[in-house]
Amino acid sequence: MRILILEDDGNRHKEFKARFLEMGFHNYDIVVSANQCIEYLKSTNYDIIFFDHDLGGEVYVDTRNENTGSGVARWMVENENNFQADVIVHSFNPNGAQNIINILSGKVRTIQYVPGLWGKEKFHSYVKK
Repeated sequence: MRILILEDDGNRHKEFKARFLEMGFHNYDIVVSANQCIEYLKSTNYDIIFFDHDLGGEVYVDTRNENTGSGVARWMVENENNFQADVIVHSFNPNGAQNIINILSGKVRTIQYVPGLWGKEKFHSYVKK
C-alpha cells in the first residue's frame, strides 16, 4: 500500500509517522506544498491520499489559492480522469475541506472528511491495510 500525505505542519508529520509506525506502515510520502504533491502524483500511484487544505503556515486560505489542497484537487481533475485512491481530507478548514470534496467527488475511489484524525483508534479505523 502506498500513501501520500499533503501536510505542512511538522507536529502533524510526527503524528502521522507515529500512527503509521503503530500500524507497521513504512511506504508513505509526506509533502508540504501543492507543487510538491503534484510532482509526486505525476510519478506514483497511491492507494490513500491525505489532504490538508491550508499550506505554507497559512490558515483559512481562500480555496482559489493554488498552494492549497484545493489546488491539488483541481490539478487532479484537470490532468487525470480517475485516480484509484481513497482520499481522506483532514484539514481543520471546513470550507477548504468541503471544496476538496466537491472537486474530487466521483473522481477518486472514496472520499471522507475527518478533521483531527490524530487519536489512535480514530486513525486506525480510517486507515486499514
